[in-house]
Amino acid sequence: MSETLNQFKDYLKTMRRYDHVLTLLYWDLSTQAPEKGVETRMDAINYFSTEEFRLSTADEYGQMLKSLSEPEQFDTLEEAMQITVKRYLRDYERFRRIPQDFYSSYTEAKTRSERAWEKAKRSNDFSEFAPHLEKVISMTKEYIHYMEPDQDPYEVLLDLYEEGIDSATIDRVFDELKEGLLPLLKKNRGQSASGPLCAGRNLRYQRPEGGSGHAAGLHRL
Repeated sequence: MSETLNQFKDYLKTMRRYDHVLTLLYWDLSTQAPEKGVETRMDAINYFSTEEFRLSTADEYGQMLKSLSEPEQFDTLEEAMQITVKRYLRDYERFRRIPQDFYSSYTEAKTRSERAWEKAKRSNDFSEFAPHLEKVISMTKEYIHYMEPDQDPYEVLLDLYEEGIDSATIDRVFDELKEGLLPLLKKNRGQSASGPLCAGRNLRYQRPEGGSGHAAGLHRL
């Protein structure tokens, strides 16, 4: 095992420690934090998120990824590590384009929006959450623009969460599902409540208002 690979693995361990801390902080904020302690928790989340971001965009980290991407080293890596290096280098190059101050503000906005959503849910008042949602959507567009200024934000978001997936693929998959499922739904609607598909339950299919198909429920940024 090369020295660079050892250093890289140690670096990832450090980053994961920050991630574990953030997981616990988010859990505490969502479940047990008293109202007077919310600001303290959010400040801690913002701090550790920014520090983790700093680690993920540091020159040292980028140099290790680029070194491991060189053919003489990359070809000696196990397949799982090759995938890790390739994906993390892609993310590194994207995240490097994001100003740290903006990332810190974006993290704080998302954390506050989650808290606002919890309050709005309890009071059944969407207006409490609406301005936070608008701000997060606006900042997410800016966040994506920093990373890939010449690409469709929706396509970038898809690729971030499921590498290699694009909207054309999703449309094709849903079209295939619709082609296979709609005949089953029509068949099921034509059977009695005691039919084998209903298993004794009175099931009814109702087309969602506002359109049909998956497109009615998907909205691009």
